[in-house]
Amino acid sequence: CRPCDAGFYTEFSNHIFDCLPCDWCSSDQTVAQECTRSSNRVCECKEGFYWNSHFCQQHTVCQKGYGVKVKGTPHRDTECESCAKGYYAAGNTPCVPHTPCTAEEKLLFTGTSTVDNVCFSCNSITQDG
Repeated sequence: CRPCDAGFYTEFSNHIFDCLPCDWCSSDQTVAQECTRSSNRVCECKEGFYWNSHFCQQHTVCQKGYGVKVKGTPHRDTECESCAKGYYAAGNTPCVPHTPCTAEEKLLFTGTSTVDNVCFSCNSITQDG
């Protein structure tokens, strides 16, 4: 056995006389661990991507009305969920409860799964013109 040259590795003592070339990370990956003479380079998907069996794929973007249930990681896609009644998500955020109107305010528009409640007060109408 002889040590592998730079850019090559062998992980196990074996009967292979040639060292294996180190893998390269693709443009949507970062290096998690550099290649050494005894281990291959380890690549990980960049922020906003996850490993989908054979390649890095962009995380799912939750649409309006669907909140982020579980944020994506380099190993797992984002999970979205439909916002329950009384909650909303403006897009790719967790579902949050509608903002209640204060005692001085009146409800102008009831919020939906995609927008918050719209409240107003007589003071805000006269102050804003």
